[in-house]
Amino acid sequence: MNKIIKKLGIAALILSIVSHGTIHATPTEGTKTTISELLDESETLFLASELPYIDSKASFLMNADTGQVLYTEDGEYPLSILSVTKALAVYVVFDKLNEGNPAFTLDTKIKAVGRPVLVSYEYNFSNLSLYEDSEYTVRELIEASLVNSANGALMLLGQHMAGGEVEFVALMRKKIEELGLKQSTIFTSTGLTKGDLLEYGYDELEDGTNVMSSADVAYMTMNFIKDYPEVLSITSMTKGIFA
Repeated sequence: MNKIIKKLGIAALILSIVSHGTIHATPTEGTKTTISELLDESETLFLASELPYIDSKASFLMNADTGQVLYTEDGEYPLSILSVTKALAVYVVFDKLNEGNPAFTLDTKIKAVGRPVLVSYEYNFSNLSLYEDSEYTVRELIEASLVNSANGALMLLGQHMAGGEVEFVALMRKKIEELGLKQSTIFTSTGLTKGDLLEYGYDELEDGTNVMSSADVAYMTMNFIKDYPEVLSITSMTKGIFA
């Protein structure tokens, strides 16, 4: 049965640039300035009294074009990120696609097998049901992951691409290190916890909650969009068909 994908919160990919912001000091051509270096150099443009009231535990507003911090309040402190995790996970998927392996493209079909299928039927999680032994393209699974925040779809991607959830998380941790994100810790690819996934057999996972600072979320998202601007054609979707 075809299912309509409706737009949900992983348009946080765009919102991270709008509401989390960017950072002061544009990196020199050919170099990659770390988030820590940028924060050390930053001076906010606005005072709290000059902005509307922001009801949040942390705020980080930036100009993604110039790299200037507009406003930050506790932007360097790590907080639970839940499904914002999926933006980082899909960033890693795009890196894999960028390797140019003809065996892994947006049109590659992946058979729905194993534990991700079971996870996809848990409606206490954000999901689109995967049908056992049915095939879904990489593109469809990315769209389901980002637009509908579908946990099973993303875990199936990771299972196929990396070999399993632990291996997928290892790639995400490597990406965090590459970007220089010092206030980020990842335990699962989706934002769920080991406790959430134990009944589906994921006992090999480490205990912990995924966290990132607002500044790290902003820097990761900024780099994702700069590296792969085509992702915005997915996060701007308002509906689609997941077959």
